Amino acid sequence: MYRRKFFVIHSSITHMLVHKMIFGLLLLTMALVFFVQLVFSGVILSYNQNRFAHTEWGKRLFYSSNHALDSGQVEIVLNELFPLRNQILDVYICGLIPEEYYKTHERISGLSPALSIVAFYPNISSDRLTDGGDMHFFDDRDTIYLDGLLSGFVIYPEESSPDSSEVAITSDGQEGNPGIPGATYRINGKLWRSKGSIDFKHSVSADTEAYIISSYDQFFELTDLCTRISIQFCQPLNDSDLMRLNQRMLQAGVYSVEFVPAQTKSNPDQAAVFLTEYTTIAAVILLLAVNVLSLFDYLVSLRKNEFQVYLISGGSLKTIWKCALSEIMICFILSTIIGGALILLPFSRVLISENIWANFLCFFTGNAISFLGIVLLGFVIRMKLLRLEKKFLFSERGSK
Repeated sequence: MYRRKFFVIHSSITHMLVHKMIFGLLLLTMALVFFVQLVFSGVILSYNQNRFAHTEWGKRLFYSSNHALDSGQVEIVLNELFPLRNQILDVYICGLIPEEYYKTHERISGLSPALSIVAFYPNISSDRLTDGGDMHFFDDRDTIYLDGLLSGFVIYPEESSPDSSEVAITSDGQEGNPGIPGATYRINGKLWRSKGSIDFKHSVSADTEAYIISSYDQFFELTDLCTRISIQFCQPLNDSDLMRLNQRMLQAGVYSVEFVPAQTKSNPDQAAVFLTEYTTIAAVILLLAVNVLSLFDYLVSLRKNEFQVYLISGGSLKTIWKCALSEIMICFILSTIIGGALILLPFSRVLISENIWANFLCFFTGNAISFLGIVLLGFVIRMKLLRLEKKFLFSERGSK
């Protein structure tokens, strides 16, 4: 039996070497199909991982809004949160900056001139940042960060540093200044130097679309009142923990502060969306594989005479299936190796996100298994449904 299996594999390899040009073209096209599968599945997997991470992050966010708290009342709230510091990632407060406190651009593309401020207490959690790095953003006094987009089109700079020559162009063709590092802004009669923007992995919920970020001790120099307090917990709070938190606020005398979850429930359709996206990729790859396997049909059809000899010597269609299957498996193994090598090249690495590279072995193995299933399904479709197994023969005599 082992000799028979070895003969099938040996005859397939010999046939491929004889027709190496066709085999090479088939191998290349299958490798490209697998490469496309890796890229698309990487994009969708990364997107869904980020979406899941944001969903889980939202479950741990609690806020209290529509306030007019002064600095003393905010201090009371923060003092009441101090015993819970080991359960909290970070706390940030928001407030509206009165329009008369800053110089605005002319109204651009319907953008509201409203501007708000966000301040973290005591600092920003590294989990909130894209690089997860240090949080020493406010070591210097009189510095602010802009949100990186809208605030630069709302607030107008007093001056810029000599090396800050970049200018943004708005949709109206007008010039704007999206928070150039080194630009100086006058807010509430005081000059503040912009240090650019902070790259958030998890954004903040401000009162307006455009906002600036400052240190907590500078918050009430830029605005008069706090309108919103947000707490990012390490784990979601249950109803009893949330009730105890709000009771602490009542006992402290800040009656208007009542925290509620930012996200009350998860999206039940998230798993269905994820499955639909992957099913779509599998369908596309299957269509590509079925079409690519037309070249495989031609390669196997060149063995008609060989198959006829098998039938005359007492062989069956099972023998032909084994020969064809051995060829497609050789193509699958080699194309998977080539496709995997392509994704490791420098120009391809940028197509896959860092969180995928961290578990690349599992990612590659899962894609290889799914690609094998797709290739075998395409093989069966062409061999059985299109009855190519019969077309490879001059006669069906002896095939039963």
